[in-house]
This record gives sequence, C-alpha cells and structure tokens, in this order.
Amino acid sequence: MIFDNSKLLEAVHADLGQVAFVWRFANGEIIWHGNPAGILGLPHEDVPHTASALKLIINPQDLPNLMTALQDHATRLDIEHHEHGMRVSEPFRLRMRDGTQQKLRIEGRLTSDATTGAALLSGVILKDETLDDAGHLAGVMSGRKAMAAALEHLLLSRSAAVRNRGYFMALGLDRVGLLNAAHGASFVDTVLVEVEKRLNAFLDGKASVGRMAGDVYGLVFEDLPHSQADALAAALLQIFTSTPILTLHGPVMIGLSIGGAALHSPEEKGSDVVARAEAALGEAKSRGRGCFVVSSPLNEKRERARTLLEGGHSVYRALEEGRMRMAYQPVMDMVAGKIAFFESLIRMVDGDGKLIAAEKFVPSLEELGMMRLLDIFVLNTAVRELEQFPEIMLSVNVSNQSLVDAGWLRAAVSLLADKQHISSRLIVEITESSAMNDVHAAARVVRTLKDLGCRIALDDFGAGSTSFMQLKLLSVDIVKIDKAYIRDIHDPMNQLFVKSLLELANGMGLQTVAEGAETKEEAAMLKMGGISHVQGYAIGFPSIERVWLPKNHELRTQRSN
Repeated sequence: MIFDNSKLLEAVHADLGQVAFVWRFANGEIIWHGNPAGILGLPHEDVPHTASALKLIINPQDLPNLMTALQDHATRLDIEHHEHGMRVSEPFRLRMRDGTQQKLRIEGRLTSDATTGAALLSGVILKDETLDDAGHLAGVMSGRKAMAAALEHLLLSRSAAVRNRGYFMALGLDRVGLLNAAHGASFVDTVLVEVEKRLNAFLDGKASVGRMAGDVYGLVFEDLPHSQADALAAALLQIFTSTPILTLHGPVMIGLSIGGAALHSPEEKGSDVVARAEAALGEAKSRGRGCFVVSSPLNEKRERARTLLEGGHSVYRALEEGRMRMAYQPVMDMVAGKIAFFESLIRMVDGDGKLIAAEKFVPSLEELGMMRLLDIFVLNTAVRELEQFPEIMLSVNVSNQSLVDAGWLRAAVSLLADKQHISSRLIVEITESSAMNDVHAAARVVRTLKDLGCRIALDDFGAGSTSFMQLKLLSVDIVKIDKAYIRDIHDPMNQLFVKSLLELANGMGLQTVAEGAETKEEAAMLKMGGISHVQGYAIGFPSIERVWLPKNHELRTQRSN
C-alpha cells in the first residue's frame, strides 16, 4: 500500500486549523498545501495564488505593517546571511465579501531560494483569535513599527505634568547564532518562546512585551520612574543569567544585553525612541554583552552628530583654503647639547585668524574616519620642508586609522621612494596603543617605512602594555616615554618606572625621548637619570614659525599652502 504524504499533511494541517504555503518573492507565486479556502474563509475561486492577489484582500490598515515586516526580514536575511533563515510571525486580517474580517497569522521561516537566491517564505497561515478588532494582538505587540506606534501613542496621551516616568527597553539575546549552529533553527524558536514566557511572568503586566525582530524584544513601561530603570534592568539580566532555560536538549544558559531609552518629550517620535534604545543595545553588545546601557536623548545625539559633521567640514575647508599650519617643537639631544629634531604638530587657523590646537579638532576627524586626509597633508608638508631645508630633521605623527590604511602607506611610498636624502631625515611616530591593536600589521608598515629610509618612534611608551617580544617585533628606533611619568618625575614611583623603561630601551639599543618636561630642573633630572633626549616646554614651545631659521629670515614665517 502506498501512502499519499501530501494528503496526510493536508489532513494534519486541517486538524490544526492551519494551511501550509510557499511564497516565492521573485515572481510573487504562492503555492498552497492543504485547504486554503477553509482556513482563509474564502470561496475556492477567491483563494489568492499570487502576492498581488493576496494584497488586494488584506485589510488596508494591516498591509503596510505586514509588507514592511517581511521586507525588514528579507533585508536582514540578505545582510546577515542567516544559515537557517529568519523566523516570521506576523498577524493580519483578510476582508471577506460580506464585510467581515478573518483574523489570521503567518508563522513561517524566510530563507533564500537555493536556485535563484531570492527570498522564499514557507510556513503556515492559521486563525488567530488573539487579534482585537483593530488588528492588534491582545496584550502583545509584534514588530518594530508596532512598538514605535505604541510609544508614540503613549507620548501623545501623557500629560505635560508627567516627568521622569515612562521607559522603553530593547532586550537582545546574546550569541543566538551559536545556539542556531549547535541545535538548529527549530530549537532556537523554542528557546525564544520560553524567553518570552519568562519575561511576561517576571514583569506580570508591568510592561507591554513584544518581539521587535528575531531575537530582540521591546518592553514598554508606561509609568516606570527613570531612576528605577537601572535596578529593573539588573533584575532582568539576573533572572536569565542565574537560571537556565529548560529545553528538550537540556538546560540552556541565556545571556542578555539591554538598551534603555527614557521617555522625555511628547514631541519625540516613537520611532526615535526605538532607535535610541536599539543604538544603546548595540553599544551594550559592543561593551562585552550582558549589561545595560542607557541612551542619551535624541536631541543630544543629533547635536553631537551636527558638531562632529561641522568639525569635519571646518577641517576640510581649512585644507582647501590653505589655513592649516605646522607647529614645530624642538627635541633636545641632552648629551650633545643641541637640537636633534623637531616634531611636526598640526594646527588650524580659524576664520578670525586664531590658532586652533589639534586636540580641538582631531577627535572629530578620528570619529568621522577622516584622519588619513590630515595625515597625508602632514606627511606632504614635512617632505616639502625637508626638501627645502636640508639641515633639519623632522618627525610626523601617524594616526591609528592611517597606520593600517593602505592609502596612507601608498602615499608615503610615492613621496619617499628613491629620496634617501629626505627619508633619512624623517621620523615617523606611531602610538603604542595603535601598534598594539595589531602588532603584526604595524610591524609590516614599520618594515616598509624603514626600507624607505625612515626612522620609527614609538610614542606614549609606557602608557600601554607593550611586551619585550612585541617591541622586538616592531623594530622601532626611538621610544618616547609617556609624559604622564615625566611631568611628575619627582615622584619616586615615576622615577622607578622611567628607570625600568630606560633599562629596557638601552638593552635593545633604542634612543629615548622624555616627553613633557616643563621645567629646566626636570630636564636636568632626566639627563642625570640617563635619558638621552628631552622634549617639552623646558626645551621649547611648539611654534608655527620655522624656528631653525634666524628671526629676521624671510622664510621663517610659513605662507599659505
């Protein structure tokens, strides 16, 4: 006897009050398995077999939310390449010929078609009596847009007298990908259901809970005082980290990260509150997971973003208009009693002719990822100075970003190739922290620069935790001891630390520079302690003039670039 599996599946789905389907996004085709007419409540001739036909009978109020949710899932699937697809659980209503509405839900999984690569949604459609007449889940929200709408309604309905109350949290499970890889998508779905049950049991009606997307939940607290958010978040973290989720595969420990957004202004959009909480959740995960991070109000974020963009634009304008200058600070050879080289420090001239120090604009450029632009300008300027003044030696700083940027290194090779008379008088300074980010990548850059003829200085030496082997691998020529130890050299602990660094440098045959010596007495102490070179106000201030030239020299003042 041959069993008809398709008939068997139809019978099973009918008993469960659901119908199976496959929806191909590439051509909009919908293939049904079972009795769609019975579940959808439609005559057989009205059963939709294409996406466009289905859209015509979905309640117009539900259609945007449903299609947006499906598109969000498809976008995440395309970007994040989920091996087992994305779980979909979306409510909607169908309009019947008699004007009534059929309350339904899609439960399925969005995957990529093995043949075309296009999105493919497969699963079941079932009747869902938990929907109210407006199409919302009774007591449950689903999807990011539903969360945003609920928050906006809450903000608009609040009295202006209500202050410092109301909160939204975005709660994300940690390392769900590992569970997926170890046990499969169905297992993860089971875990997510248990997580939702535990959240609802713990909160006990004190918050509206809903799934925003995948493994991220949204929690809306209408009346939570802002001051209690930390304690509540700590309790949420504790109930999952202290007690495992029980599954058929045994107990599973679940970690959480939480992003919080306090409700402030009724003028703020619900979508902006969600965005703030999601950004804070992302920061919580980047900090190592398992923690709670509070977002700042959106107006503060926007103001900061505007400040960053304006800072970047002001630097770009200054470069275009020739308002960038180099300030030169001397480094003294304490043994020979003469200036060994000058460090080149970037300065900007504002619209009023005022000189702006690097610390006022460099952090903005670092955050905007624009440091290569500035580093290439500094390198070009230094090479021009060395060409024009063959008696001087200069050092230039290279930022963390540029150190691992192939574009900056190509610019250096282009400028210095076959120019030994220039490169032999150029010192490239890299910070200890940037070198330790990827010591092998830094070592490759150092080797290229040394092959060109440059010398390399390790700046802020002692601020990090460079090991002997890392220092050996970098093969630098100079170490500049961090100013934090030099400016308080009278402290016996600082003296001990500087002595240890000096012994290490001398043992490796490295030249030492003590940065930040502010008085002649400090400089003398450093010389007595065995430091060969000193830099700081005790030796000379940074100057935008070419201090190696006589004061009345016509080239002493820099001209516009």
